[in-house]
Amino acid sequence: MKAIFLILISFLCFAEVETLYKGQTMSLIDWKGMDAQDWLNLGKWKDKTKFKDSFKYWKSLERIQRLKEPVGRVLDCFGDCRLYRDSSEHRIQHMSEIMEADEILTSSNSYLWVFLYDGTIVRLSPSSSVTIKEINITDTKIFLHARLNIGNILWLSRHMQKFEKQKMRETDTIFFPMAIHEANPLTRDGNISMDDYLFGDEDVITDQYTRVNNFINENNKFVSKPTEALLVMPGATVFGENISMEAYLSIARENFFKLRTDNALLLSEEKEHSAVVNLRGHVNKEMTDLSYGSWYKVAMPARKIEQVEPDGMMNINELITKRIPSIYYSREAMLKKYSQFLFDKKMSRELLAVKYGYRKWTNKEVELRKKFLWDFSRRLETSNIAVAERYRDDILKKYNIVEKPVVNNDFFKLALAKYLERGEVDRERFYNPKLNSEKKELWKRLHGIRSKAKASARIRESAQEGTSRLDESSLKN
Repeated sequence: MKAIFLILISFLCFAEVETLYKGQTMSLIDWKGMDAQDWLNLGKWKDKTKFKDSFKYWKSLERIQRLKEPVGRVLDCFGDCRLYRDSSEHRIQHMSEIMEADEILTSSNSYLWVFLYDGTIVRLSPSSSVTIKEINITDTKIFLHARLNIGNILWLSRHMQKFEKQKMRETDTIFFPMAIHEANPLTRDGNISMDDYLFGDEDVITDQYTRVNNFINENNKFVSKPTEALLVMPGATVFGENISMEAYLSIARENFFKLRTDNALLLSEEKEHSAVVNLRGHVNKEMTDLSYGSWYKVAMPARKIEQVEPDGMMNINELITKRIPSIYYSREAMLKKYSQFLFDKKMSRELLAVKYGYRKWTNKEVELRKKFLWDFSRRLETSNIAVAERYRDDILKKYNIVEKPVVNNDFFKLALAKYLERGEVDRERFYNPKLNSEKKELWKRLHGIRSKAKASARIRESAQEGTSRLDESSLKN
C-alpha cells in the first residue's frame, strides 16, 4: 500500500516541482519537531538517503505532505473557545485563523461562529467540536472535508439568493454587539422626530435585510464556484453541494441531523438541492438520497437510518438561528475581504501556491480524493464506534456518571435567555448619550452603537447604497 501511495503522489508532483508554498522555507528540516535520537540514528539516515536517491521528486512530495492550507477565520466567539493544532492548544477569538486539521471546540456556556473562506459559516453550541479536515480548490469548484465530532453543530453554506425581509427581530443575539461594527443593527438616534419614527420607509429590522441583500448582490459578482462538502459524523457521512445542515452528535450514541430547506433559511427563491448519506459497515457502500426539511436519526451501530419527528428542544434550538441577518452581513464582509482570490479561475497554480499557500487541484484529482474519503471515513468510523462503545460503558460505570440525552437544553438555554432578555420591546434601540464619553466614536463601537440623526433618511440611503455610511475602508483592503 505504501508503494502504491508513493507512486500515485509522485504523478501529482511532476507539475509542481520546485514549488515553494507560502510560509514554507527552502530547508526541509523540522527543527522544532526534531527528535535528536532519530536525527542521529545512522540506520534511519541510510533508509532516508536510499529513498531520496531513488525518488527524484522527494522534495516536492515532502512539501505537499507538510502543507496545511488556511480554511477560515473565527467570525465571533462568546465564552471560551479553543483550537487544537498538532500538540498545542490555543484560545481563539474574532479573526483567529483556522488551518487544515485544526480541531475547534467550545466549553460549556460558550458559542462560536466560524467563517470558512468559501463563504460557509459554522456555528458551534456549548460543549461542541468540529475538525475542518481540508479545503481543495479547482478552477470550477471548492471541496470541503470536515468531521463533526460531538455536540450541536450548524453548517450553513452560502447561497446566491437574497433573503426575504423579516419584521420580527433577530434571534442569535448572544453575539451582540457584533465584532464587525458595521454588522450591528441600526440604533435610532434619540433626536429622531415623531414623523420619522412613525412614517419611515423601513424599521431597523427590515433595514438590516436590505443591507445584507445588497451586500450579497455585490459579492455575487466575483463568487463563481459552488462548494461541495463531505461532512463526516460518527454514525453517517453526508455529501452535497451548497448544503446547510444541523446535527446533534454524541460518542457511541444516536446521531440526529437535518438538511435545512431554502424556505427555512428565509431565502427568497427555492432551488433544488440533493444530498446523499452513507452509513457504517466496513463493506457498506450503499448511498441513500436525503430529503430536505426532515430530521433523521442514526442509532448505533449505524446500520439503519430513519426519519423522526423533532422534539420541542430541536424546534427551540432551531429558532435561535432562524433570523440572523447580522451574522450574514459579517459573513459577506469577511468574504469580500479575504476570499476573492479563491474564485479567480484564471489564477495560475504558481501564484496560488506562492502568494496564498494553496495547492491547485484538478477536478479529476478531487473526484479520486472523494472516492478515497468515502471508503476511508466509513471504515475508520466503523472501527471507532466499536472502540467508543466499550470505552464509554467503562467510564460511565467507573465514575457512576448519568449521561444527558443527545438533544438537551444545554445547547440553547443561555442563547435563548439572551434572546428573551432583550425582548420585543428592545427590537429598536435608541441612542441617548448622557455623558460626553458616550458621544465618542470609540464608545459607540465598543457598545455596538451604529446610529444616524435622521434614521428614516439613513434607512432610505441604505436601501439604495446597501452599506453602512460609517467607515468601511477595512472591508476594501
